[in-house]
Amino acid sequence: MQREDGSRWIGGAFIVTAIVVAGLAVRTMTRAQTAVNPHGPTTAIVTDGPFRYTRNPLYLSLVLIFLGVSACLDSLSMLVLVIPFMAVLIWGVIPREEPYLEAKFGDEYRTYKARVRRWL
Repeated sequence: MQREDGSRWIGGAFIVTAIVVAGLAVRTMTRAQTAVNPHGPTTAIVTDGPFRYTRNPLYLSLVLIFLGVSACLDSLSMLVLVIPFMAVLIWGVIPREEPYLEAKFGDEYRTYKARVRRWL
């Protein structure tokens, strides 16, 4: 019973952290007047808020939610699914976004990319 309770606390902490990070990211992007939806046009490189620490705080939040739910449910199979989920982000989604940002913002984005890590 203790292990299950510990898993729920850890999972809950991941989920709360994810919600806070995502909320801050959305607020920061909204203030910068750029699209939150990854399919919308990016009008600015956002470098403050959680974007000071990670270039992809919304994707990081999704991974944290996935990990948190896995822990809360004490589900190893769901935890294993984090790997293909991250693979899709790393090799499917992000490689399409970064060239777009480099083409649109040039050195401004390249400088930001060199200064801030993708995840943490």
